[in-house]
Amino acid sequence: MLSGELSDEVVHVIEMHETKLLEVQDHLAIDIRSQTEALKILKDEEWVRQGKYIKALYEQQSALDKLYREMLLCLRARACGWQLFSAFPDREQCKWDRLQDIRASVLALLPQGEAAIALDQLLREKIKAVTSANERSKILRNENAVLDRISAQSAIVFDGLQTIGTDISTHDAPLSIDLKIEDGVIVATRMR
Repeated sequence: MLSGELSDEVVHVIEMHETKLLEVQDHLAIDIRSQTEALKILKDEEWVRQGKYIKALYEQQSALDKLYREMLLCLRARACGWQLFSAFPDREQCKWDRLQDIRASVLALLPQGEAAIALDQLLREKIKAVTSANERSKILRNENAVLDRISAQSAIVFDGLQTIGTDISTHDAPLSIDLKIEDGVIVATRMR
């Protein structure tokens, strides 16, 4: 398949899926920015009771958590596509550029990234209006759980990107298998 007559068609399908995943990634990035903006304009004064304000903060956190999960799933799919694409010969610059783009996209989501730091500062500013120490603590625990999930999922993506080089090199040699088929059923195999 890697160098066979359908090689170009397979690469084309991989490229087509990459294009769709980039569109999804861009859409999710816009949604994350919009949700963060919605959190910015959330004001305690607009709420009759503080319970509604706290509930709104939880809802914003939950929505952001869902969007970050979807973004990381999209990036994992892009990393899988890159792994497939990397198995094909040539196109080295394209492979390198795509790898760097996936890495940069994941790094932008990490807790040390600019967006996560800004979100943390924003949430800490918002919870100053919360009078219950227990509720403030719960909101911060939720935020830490989100950041921990982002870190864990990012590590999975990075691991997949790093192990591909060794996986491909171990499978470069052709493999020959003899199959004995009787009545349409494989009854014996032999590797050469």
